[in-house]
Amino acid sequence: MFSADNTAKSYLSAIASGDYDKANGISDPQVANGKRTLLTNAASKGDKTTISNQRIISATDNADGSRTMRISYTLGGKSMTDILTVAPNGSKFLIFKNWNITTPLVKEISVYASPAITNFTVNGVKVGAKNATASDSGTYTFKVYPGSYTVKPVTSKYLTADSTTLTTSSESSASISAEPTDALDRRDQREDQGQAGYLRQVHGCTA
Repeated sequence: MFSADNTAKSYLSAIASGDYDKANGISDPQVANGKRTLLTNAASKGDKTTISNQRIISATDNADGSRTMRISYTLGGKSMTDILTVAPNGSKFLIFKNWNITTPLVKEISVYASPAITNFTVNGVKVGAKNATASDSGTYTFKVYPGSYTVKPVTSKYLTADSTTLTTSSESSASISAEPTDALDRRDQREDQGQAGYLRQVHGCTA
């Protein structure tokens, strides 16, 4: 029960089942609290968003007492491999080693957005610049567990934008641009007409 392999298996099982909160309890994701918004159960909602067929392929004992494991899982129809390192950290019940995963299975997705878009929902979770590493160029990079993530811009009456789905196993970045809606076009037309009327009035012109 209290072995390095079982710790890794429990961790992978939690991620596969979408229980990201449990995974965080097994291994600290090593991400600042404000950037952990998508490392929660709420971000695993949806059909086929998480990994499957997770297993340990091989393991090597290291001189420092840690154990390095080569793992595999399936995501989006692709077989992926990765590395987990598990190290002893104290003991349980004064007898069994307590194992800690020192290389959490945390990935990144990136979204470049036009300036008009500052907030998104990712698998239904509302996020913004404070939840990401944001660049001056308008790229938002979010920390996530391996999975599939549907990014939907939070739009308005006057602006719309298409959603996109990112997968950490393949397409992990995308660009999103805002487009004006018919309502914005009608508003601009009204403003143009109002401006034209004002100019005619100022200059004493008649229609």
